[in-house]
Amino acid sequence: MPVYRITVSGVCLGQTIQNVFHVQRDTADFTLAAIAVKIRDSWCGLTFGFHTSSFAYNSVRVEDVTTNPTPNPATLSIAIAGSGTPTTPHVALCIILKFQTSFGGRTGRGRIYLGAPRSDWVANSVVSSGGVSFINSSMIPAITGAWLAGGTTGLRLVVAPKSDPTNFKDVINIALAPGIYVQRRRNIGVGI
Repeated sequence: MPVYRITVSGVCLGQTIQNVFHVQRDTADFTLAAIAVKIRDSWCGLTFGFHTSSFAYNSVRVEDVTTNPTPNPATLSIAIAGSGTPTTPHVALCIILKFQTSFGGRTGRGRIYLGAPRSDWVANSVVSSGGVSFINSSMIPAITGAWLAGGTTGLRLVVAPKSDPTNFKDVINIALAPGIYVQRRRNIGVGI
C-alpha cells in the first residue's frame, strides 16, 4: 500500500511553520483529498489546544510518495486556530513529539515539532507541569488512538526515510521530549 507524505502548515505572528510526517493506509482505500480531510479533522483537530491563539493551521498537503508515476498532490486550505493564551514567548519555540518504532537507531525513530506553544506551558526552558499533563493525558492518547496501527482513522503513522519511502516502519509509541526547543526552519514554503 502507498505511503503518503503529509505537510501541515500554519502561521504564527507572520511566520510559516510546517511539519512533515508520513502515514500509510490500514485497510480503506482513501483518495488524497479524503486523507487531507482526515488530517484536518483528526490531527489538527487533536493538536490545536496546544497552540496559542496567535497560531492557525492553514493548509494540509498530501502526496503519494511510493506510486509511480506520482499522482498530483492534494492540498486542502483550512483555518483552525490555536486555543491557548494569546501570547507566545517566541514564534520559533516548540515541543517535540518523538515517534518510536520497534527498530533501534536513527532509522527507527522520527519526530514532529509542534510550534507556538501556549505561553503558560513554557517554564524555564521546559514544558510546565500543566503542559506535560495535557500532552501526556489528552493529546498523546488521542493521537495514539487515531493514528497508530488499528486506530480510528484507518491510517497509521510510519517513519519513512526520504531516500526510500517504501522502507517504512510503523510507529508504535509517541512520547514527549522533555524540553522546549527551537523549531527547525529549512526551506519553509518550498514546494507548497
